[in-house]
Amino acid sequence: MPRDGSVGNETFAKVEALTKNGKSKAEAFAQVASETGRNPSTVAANYYRVARANGTVTPRPKRRKAGRITGNPRSARRTARETPASGSLDQLTNDLIASVQALAAAVKAQDQEVAELRDRLKRVRKTLV
Repeated sequence: MPRDGSVGNETFAKVEALTKNGKSKAEAFAQVASETGRNPSTVAANYYRVARANGTVTPRPKRRKAGRITGNPRSARRTARETPASGSLDQLTNDLIASVQALAAAVKAQDQEVAELRDRLKRVRKTLV
């Protein structure tokens, strides 16, 4: 495949021609995809990449970041216990502690098993010598 942008430009031109003839963009993407052996999502991605570069479409406005506080700043000064998600945070912390404790117990058991295997190996070596 050439890397000169011709595939994207051809895709854009085909989709534009089909939409001018009355097809929806989804139908046009599907038709171009079946003609070229590509996925309709790939065709749509190529179309919109070229359309943004040409200025035909504008990118979506960026979404606000989660956790942005608007309104009264005093009401935003809550502790973790006052927020509705604090129950899930407590649960997450408890789960983390339990997982760490289980991991520590597994490591101790494995260390004990390794020590037992080393003892057995020593005994086998003694019997072979």
